[in-house]
Amino acid sequence: MLHNMRNEEDGFTLLTTCGEFQVLRMFLLIVGMEKGYKAQTSIIEIGQYWWNMQGRKVVVGIQRVLGHYVDTFSYYSPMAIRNDNEAYQHIAYSPIYPKFKVTDILRRNGLKNNFYGIVPLP
Repeated sequence: MLHNMRNEEDGFTLLTTCGEFQVLRMFLLIVGMEKGYKAQTSIIEIGQYWWNMQGRKVVVGIQRVLGHYVDTFSYYSPMAIRNDNEAYQHIAYSPIYPKFKVTDILRRNGLKNNFYGIVPLP
């Protein structure tokens, strides 16, 4: 009997702070669906952009693997400091969760409640 299993994937981001660092956390939401069964969901954190107020940034993420698609990752690899690349940048452009935290300096400089379609990376 053939199963009609279907997976859908989409990314989202959370913007938060940790001390004086601004952090953009990137996630992948995976939904597996099959007729007659309840949908199964998984959320995997792909990576994080950390930056300070001087604009220095670092990427902490799972390992990217080479493949046909830009956003192909080794989901069970450890989070570690990685070189920034198009895969992390691609996920960073995912929608931002509407409840977010920004550093006092960014708020002072005018960042309020809307990004106007601009990804908040240095």
